[in-house]
Amino acid sequence: VIGGKNTLYIPATERLTGYANWLITHDYGNSAFRAYPVSGTGVGAPTISDIGSVHSVSTNESAKGYMKLGPRNLLAVALNDGSNNFVELFDFVNTTGAITNFRSVTIPSIGGTQVYGLEFSPGGRKLYVTM
Repeated sequence: VIGGKNTLYIPATERLTGYANWLITHDYGNSAFRAYPVSGTGVGAPTISDIGSVHSVSTNESAKGYMKLGPRNLLAVALNDGSNNFVELFDFVNTTGAITNFRSVTIPSIGGTQVYGLEFSPGGRKLYVTM
């Protein structure tokens, strides 16, 4: 929902990030990202990229966690599949909104905790993850 007035689509995870002229979301129940161009005239039609893990509707954990677009056009997603923690990394193509180059890093669970927060360092060379 943008400004409490317009629904872009449902079902969606809580993952939402933006940078400059893009708003990026993730579907709930599949592996689709939606990158919406944003301008002074409003929100445009999304570029849909089907890449990475399915954010399954069978577990609430898979819908929770941060998604961040870093300063070097690197997109990071905190993901838990119900039993394992991951950080998924992608490249974001700023000119088209396409999301490419999927890779995944397993994050060990400490006492059953779930990976949740993400933040890039100012230069975008480091990624910090919280549980």
